Amino acid sequence: MRNGPRRPVKMVAWVFICLWEKATVKKIIFTDLLQLIGIYMDAVVISWILFAIVSAVAAYGKGRIPGWWLLLGFAIGPFALISVLVLPKIGPLPNEITCPFCGEFIKNKATICRYCGQKQNNKEEFEFSCDATKKQG
Repeated sequence: MRNGPRRPVKMVAWVFICLWEKATVKKIIFTDLLQLIGIYMDAVVISWILFAIVSAVAAYGKGRIPGWWLLLGFAIGPFALISVLVLPKIGPLPNEITCPFCGEFIKNKATICRYCGQKQNNKEEFEFSCDATKKQG
């Protein structure tokens, strides 16, 4: 009879130890899973911020308001980038003029239009040539 009462105590202890080990293993797995999810969430947040910045830069290149596209990029991420890339260019940038021959936007300092090949008569070039003649004469 001496073995009788000890056996259930050993069994309960063994079950308790097994459950504790399983709980510890589950806790470790759960902690690792949370860390893994945290790493992926960091990557998602960083990529979302990059989509917003690239959307704003692309919007500026198309003559659109970059601040609004930055906010839109934060809100809808890659969809804002796709949208701004599909949209047409609105107007000339501050350093661009319209070619009088073909109507395309070219740089202010361009002497020849890259679209139609016509020579441009820029105001800066004219002022420079006037200044040169004043100094000579």
